[in-house]
Amino acid sequence: MKNATRVLAALAVACLITAPAMGVGYKQLVSSSNVEAGGTGDRHWSNVLDGETAYFTLNGFSSDGKSANITKVENLGGMQVPSVVMTNAQWSAASGSTTMTNALGFGLSGNSLIFAEGGSDSIWKVDIATGAPTEYVPKATIQSVSGGTAVQLGNGNETTSTGEMVFFESSADNLMLTAGVNSTSILVSKTQLQSLHGLGTSAPSIVSGMTYDSGQNLYWGDATSDSMGMRAPDGTLSIALSTVDITAVTAGSSVTFGDVFYAPDGLIYFFESATDNIMRFDPASPAPSLEIFMTSAELLAGPMASTNVQSMGWYDGNLTLHTYQVPGVGSGNVASPLYVVPEPSVLALLGLGGLALIRRRR
Repeated sequence: MKNATRVLAALAVACLITAPAMGVGYKQLVSSSNVEAGGTGDRHWSNVLDGETAYFTLNGFSSDGKSANITKVENLGGMQVPSVVMTNAQWSAASGSTTMTNALGFGLSGNSLIFAEGGSDSIWKVDIATGAPTEYVPKATIQSVSGGTAVQLGNGNETTSTGEMVFFESSADNLMLTAGVNSTSILVSKTQLQSLHGLGTSAPSIVSGMTYDSGQNLYWGDATSDSMGMRAPDGTLSIALSTVDITAVTAGSSVTFGDVFYAPDGLIYFFESATDNIMRFDPASPAPSLEIFMTSAELLAGPMASTNVQSMGWYDGNLTLHTYQVPGVGSGNVASPLYVVPEPSVLALLGLGGLALIRRRR
């Protein structure tokens, strides 16, 4: 992805990778208690880092006795200071619900946060200064444009350089783009996706991630065809990576896409969960440059002890990872989120200072 920030969606644990070599390590950056800002929420789905501030969505299911809200953790004088940006009362008054369902695709849009919320099936914005939430593109508008019988928003979302959101609506199976308040359009139609990926009458499925490179080419992984598509700024569609391209490197029998992320180093990273490897490639030459960046063994060897990578981002020249299943902490999406930093002593302090994060995920 490309922007000033990087959304890290469906999160519960984030990790920073030290280098593209065997034996990489990672440590905690932000504690779960700071993310929860005094125990005000749980089930941490998304976040976005901007400068020295990290923002988080917390779903807050009533069965857990906690509240849905948005928190932030600031680096003030080298200390992490957590606070609540959007209270549960603000969210309840605006949405009519005390919970947020899979608030995904979290990103920055000017002075607001933007995300897709699965309970309302709408795109929302939250004013960073006041915490006031606004239904930016309602469900009814999305449905009227998509032409589907319902609306279903997933976590394969991306924030554009202008602060709009690209999202996949999986009822009508269109790739869509917000275009201001109460406005959206179809960016790539179901028919176009079927033709591109060779799906015949089967439905496309962009459920895990998408990203823009520096040339504003949009990439996504299609779960039906196991191939990665690309849309150029002029609308031209092409296959960036085929199933054969990927399995030739992973030695797997199939492909399953996780998050896709364009990093400041000029490479595109994605999690291939059929073999649990983090892959990367140069967008100027996708198939010839494709390689394994981090293996499942390296993921398991770290403190999260998991290969369930949900999203990726960037911190001080290093890749960040999020997963939501941590042995000994919880199960499924109720595990505590943790950021971790590279092991070298120069990055040993657990502050948010010096963040060089490129936009967003998932």
